[in-house]
Parts: sequence; C-alpha cells; structure tokens
Amino acid sequence: LVARDLRRRIAANPLDRAARLALAKHYQKLGYSELAVEHLRLAAERFPEDGDVALLLAESLAEQGLVAEATSHLNGFLAKGAGDRADLPALLGLLRDELEQYALAESAH
Repeated sequence: LVARDLRRRIAANPLDRAARLALAKHYQKLGYSELAVEHLRLAAERFPEDGDVALLLAESLAEQGLVAEATSHLNGFLAKGAGDRADLPALLGLLRDELEQYALAESAH
C-alpha cells in the first residue's frame, strides 16, 4: 500500500522529490535494492543539483557492490561544483579508497 500511494503521488507530480526518495527508501527497506537504485537514478535525472539525491544514489550503488559506478556518479556530481557539503567529497574519498585509488582518495578527503 505504501509503494502504491507513493507511485500515485509521483504519477500525479513527477517533480515530487519527497515521494521519489520515500519510494526508494521504502524499496530499500523491503530488500529491493535494485528498484531503489533505479528510483534514485530517476531522482538524480530530475534533480541533478540535489546533494541528498546524489549521496543516496552513491551510497545505494556502493551497497550493491557497484563502487566504480558510485564513484563515477559522485565525481560527476562534484565536478559540477554543486554545494559546499563535506559529506560528498568524504564519501568519494572512501569509495576511491575501496577502489585502491589512494592518491585520488586523498585529494577527495
């Protein structure tokens, strides 16, 4: 019922950021990580300058073992100069550490 209601909200208003993120989190909680990532990818396309969306997508990709994709996504987001958040470059550094890209990780940290 929760997913159905959230999908209806999104269908009524595709720019309902809160509903998109809630649906992704709901799917994540139920163990449907792939669906959560797809909804976060859609959110990232709709809200390309939203740091919260970028963070959630990178974290979700990394949790699925898609560390290189998470790194690429986050690096692209940060290259656009979006925001003054410390958590995004910190996560990028951790992801690069995981990929054994230590020099690049250090610059992100």
